[in-house]
Amino acid sequence: KSGRIVAEENKFYWDGGAYTEYGVNIARAGGYASTGPYDIPNVKADSICVYTNHPVGGPYRGFGMSEIHFAIEQNLDIVAHKIKMDPLEFRRKNALKDGGRTVTGQVLENVGFVECLDKTAKDIEWDKRVKKVSATKYRGKGIAGMYKAPSMPNNVGSSAIVKINEDGTVNLLVTAMDLGQGSDTALTQIAAEVLTIPISQISIITGDTDCTPYEWQTVASRTIYCCGNSIKRAAEDAKNQMLKLASLKFGIPENDLELKDGQIISKNFPDK
Repeated sequence: KSGRIVAEENKFYWDGGAYTEYGVNIARAGGYASTGPYDIPNVKADSICVYTNHPVGGPYRGFGMSEIHFAIEQNLDIVAHKIKMDPLEFRRKNALKDGGRTVTGQVLENVGFVECLDKTAKDIEWDKRVKKVSATKYRGKGIAGMYKAPSMPNNVGSSAIVKINEDGTVNLLVTAMDLGQGSDTALTQIAAEVLTIPISQISIITGDTDCTPYEWQTVASRTIYCCGNSIKRAAEDAKNQMLKLASLKFGIPENDLELKDGQIISKNFPDK
């Protein structure tokens, strides 16, 4: 009666077609997200990939998500109406929040789901849900939530190496691959911003595991976030090393130095 979901049981069947392709991972991704973006303490979920005589089922952008969330959200509406609770409030009460756990037990931070629900409700004027548009027609409003839980943990690793050359150019080494999404450009821009140099001075080397560092995978729209953060940290480390060397060279405290337009200058004496 309080509206708090204490347990949930789901079973998903996935038509994988006649051959394996990627169907098993689609079923796995659906299982990882089997409760939707809600914090439910007791869960039983089966996500089953079935071989059939249909064409092969493969992945395509957010695989395994839209199918399960449609079913989950429909059921949440049914339950909310049965206990006479506003569907928005029902979702707010059960939403994942900071410190909440996913169905796999991972503790989340910086969730923002409740804020997203509230912003959406405000923008669509949720309180004005039914509008008569003609003598025989009414227009209603619905609200639903979902998250994309790819078939990976949220904390998989990325690495980057930033090399500063004697002529002021930079070599950026990563293993994340540009498949046409433009990641090479974006990753170079991140390094350039930290090092305060034009992107034309940076050469990016990707995918040569003889010299490039560890990368989990180039999947799940994660490259800019994960690899980008590793580049940001590597570039900041390189910058701090240069400031430390400049401090020894010029006899000026590190706190009084800054990197600007590709040069280390004194904050108090800009001509130095």
